[in-house]
Amino acid sequence: MLHRRRIEGIARSVARELKTDIDALEDRVEALLAEIGAKEREMGRMKEDMMRQRVEEAVKSASEKDGARIISMFLPSGTPDDLRKVTDMMRDKLKSCVAVVGTKDGEKGLIVAAVTKDLSGIYSAGQIIKSIAAKYDGRGGGNPQMAQGGVPADRVEEALGYVKELLGA
Repeated sequence: MLHRRRIEGIARSVARELKTDIDALEDRVEALLAEIGAKEREMGRMKEDMMRQRVEEAVKSASEKDGARIISMFLPSGTPDDLRKVTDMMRDKLKSCVAVVGTKDGEKGLIVAAVTKDLSGIYSAGQIIKSIAAKYDGRGGGNPQMAQGGVPADRVEEALGYVKELLGA
């Protein structure tokens, strides 16, 4: 009995907070959850659009070495998945490139490198990440086409600038 009264008290409190009747509480919560889901999807689309725009800007400033485009880009507030998406966008757009993208989150910096298949005999994403990590006190590795590593957050942008020097572009 005490447990039931406690639950009813919580339900009344939640209904009051949501400005609805206790009988309509379930419908109100479902509507709010649907609204949150819609807003999250909208934010995801906006984030994707922002990433595409930044990729366009980075592509315009890409260097070239022996027919290969070399791109490095900083992505504020990016996740590891975001960085991989951005390198995929770059590879899809240019078809023949080395793409290195980085972000920072607090004390941690993350860098992802990707190399298109046609260049994997010349450049190795894993080796690029290992070289950057060695220079900037980080760690990382991967395969010839995709690799990731970490460097101190305050050195991410410096490390991204080093990519063109590293590859001689």
